[in-house]
Amino acid sequence: MINECWQPYIGYAWILVLALVFLTYLISDGLVSGIGILSLWIRDQQVLSDMTESFSGVWHTHQTWLVVFAGLLFGSFPVVFGRVLSVLYLPAFLLILGLVIRGIAIELLELKESRRLWTFFFALGSIILTLSQAMVVVLTLQIVFYSAFSRLPASALMANVFTFGLTMTLIFSYILFGATYLIGKTSGDNQTLFYIIARKVAVFLIVAAICVIVGLSIPQPQHPIILYTAFGVTLILSLILFRCLMQGKEKPLFFLAVACFIALFVALLSTYPGLLPALASIPLFVSSAKSQITLLTVFCLVLPVIIIYNIFQYRVFRGKVDEGNLQNY
Repeated sequence: MINECWQPYIGYAWILVLALVFLTYLISDGLVSGIGILSLWIRDQQVLSDMTESFSGVWHTHQTWLVVFAGLLFGSFPVVFGRVLSVLYLPAFLLILGLVIRGIAIELLELKESRRLWTFFFALGSIILTLSQAMVVVLTLQIVFYSAFSRLPASALMANVFTFGLTMTLIFSYILFGATYLIGKTSGDNQTLFYIIARKVAVFLIVAAICVIVGLSIPQPQHPIILYTAFGVTLILSLILFRCLMQGKEKPLFFLAVACFIALFVALLSTYPGLLPALASIPLFVSSAKSQITLLTVFCLVLPVIIIYNIFQYRVFRGKVDEGNLQNY
């Protein structure tokens, strides 16, 4: 029988697993949402067609990570799952609504009829999804930060600036995912267009990220070394990304954008255990430590299969969409 002293370490392992799964969902699904938001500013029908074709072979599996996250959260932290879902009822509803609207729009865009209408709904669903995800993070953190801001002058203004910065960081990150991904999937004038968009968005993202980091620093940081290291890494990667954009490089752009997002995500995790402090007294598990280890082991065996399948998908559908050499289209 497994000693109960191991249970806290199992809890930390589950927190790490859940963070990685949620991060993977945000990156993969954020790519599609970013392209959806970008479509609002594109009028050329051929460019819009190339944008949707660039991800049409891989986007269906992105929601898998969200389902996996919800299932693992319920299996590992059932009480927390119930409390969190009750607090985040509205964002959860909006997230599902955004998924439905965006999914229907993407499928109907392939019919080549009423493209402007379905492009609008594609963008609308993407915006709803992005805002709902931002609401999840803001509602999770607001207990920590609003209490800290309340002790400072102009507390309401500072809290709103932090909330706005966090929301804009998520939106600009997704747009940057979409723009850098499309740079690698297009060429010629289309690629030049996405270079211009990516350069502008990168500047706004840096400003929004600074607002977030300043907001994270106002309360007493739980792990200041992690917070400021993550901020430093974000700035360095952002500068490298901007330089690559100015030099017209193609291959490292999307991975640099993802790396910047991961660094910011780590900065948010540095607030643990201040994250959801109201849930600190809730028992982490209702089942035995042995059952939790079994569940964690099964997940670790299944995870490589999911990752390999996703990598295989992107490899199969590699290539540039506007040169007619996209594999298997």
